[in-house]
Amino acid sequence: MPLKKVMGILSLGYSLLWLAPMTFGADNIYKWIDANGKVHFSDKAPAKEDALTVEESNIELGNIDNSYPSVDPNAASDERRSAQALRDKQLARWQQKESFRRQCFATRKRVSLISRPVEYFDDDGKRIHVTEKERQAEEFELKSFIRKNCQS
Repeated sequence: MPLKKVMGILSLGYSLLWLAPMTFGADNIYKWIDANGKVHFSDKAPAKEDALTVEESNIELGNIDNSYPSVDPNAASDERRSAQALRDKQLARWQQKESFRRQCFATRKRVSLISRPVEYFDDDGKRIHVTEKERQAEEFELKSFIRKNCQS
């Protein structure tokens, strides 16, 4: 067999091997927008924490559409703002719970201190007279706060 014919057959074989995956195979293509608004494309699904939105397409690689889809730049920005608003709301809730937890702790400690006869002193060290009735009223107020605002 002449060398030119062998080279032609080999070239055709290599071309078919190179084109086969493009025409016969189909892969999933993932498109996602990260927290910074950058659009990514990949054949592997992104980690959930890396993507705000994920679109999955089943595309035959031999028929790729080269037209560019219109990307709304405000969509990623809106998603970032929504995610930030959610984080801010969760942080505010946590801060409120933490504030109540501290108040409850301090109130319980105060109740334990005034649950028996006590003596109060002012900044100069002078004794402030408190009647038993006043002490009981303060104890009742503190316990009411605990019942209303503190779980367990």
